Amino acid sequence: MEQPRHFGRGQALLIGLSAALLVVACSKELGSVGGIGGSGGATTRPTCPSGMVTFSICVVNDADMLPLGGSGGASGAIHDSIVAAAATVEAIGTGAAPAQCQNARVFGAAVSSDRWLQVRTADTKLWTIGLGGLGSNIIVKTGDSVTLDLVYQYTPSSSPMPPAISGHVQLSNPAGTALLWAGINSYGSATWLTLMDGQALCDQRTGFYGCPTTRHDVKATINGSVATMAPFSAVNLGGYYLAVGEYTIVSQIFHTECAHDPPPVFAAAAVKVQ
Repeated sequence: MEQPRHFGRGQALLIGLSAALLVVACSKELGSVGGIGGSGGATTRPTCPSGMVTFSICVVNDADMLPLGGSGGASGAIHDSIVAAAATVEAIGTGAAPAQCQNARVFGAAVSSDRWLQVRTADTKLWTIGLGGLGSNIIVKTGDSVTLDLVYQYTPSSSPMPPAISGHVQLSNPAGTALLWAGINSYGSATWLTLMDGQALCDQRTGFYGCPTTRHDVKATINGSVATMAPFSAVNLGGYYLAVGEYTIVSQIFHTECAHDPPPVFAAAAVKVQ
């Protein structure tokens, strides 16, 4: 399955300006990823309206030292890699998630959750997962066996580069069906889901340096069901409630502004509803 073009953007940018420019120049032809690949040209599009992500999935465990990343610098880097960890659901609740979840790993907006669950893995860690703006269902109950997958990479800012974040989380039932999923520039093992850039909608300059980007709608496919989604929207699709942020692609090549200040991350989340 093709990964989103945003995947690995932060890591690619961190290797240096010259490499970043090379990737920009080649990405469209090679189909590479990294939030780049626009062809430039004279196409005139409207300026993008303001918008914001309104959903959130946060993840924290009882061994985390918050805030994650400490005071910054190289020592503040975070890399989680948990693959198919067996776990048991210990608690489910409504309202704000406990354990300062919104101050840890966040997929989407760093806002208070309206529902949460806690699962304990075989290493005895208690993981809290908070959900906000993603409907009203959590198809699990206390005592259920589940599987946790989590990859989260955070690289602190290093002048002139801003912080880089990517990763995904998925909670699955014993049959392997995803119960919830979220990603920042990454699918992970979510073969049941694809999110691709669709029609170019508008142009904008993002970040402090004004990186020129084009915002696209999103072509979403879940278990064979297809929908075209506007930026910052949600839909019921293929048995899931799916929410997306903005899918942006650098619209002009050879722009040092984008090497110093990459376009916004692409965040999305899905929760099983039936």
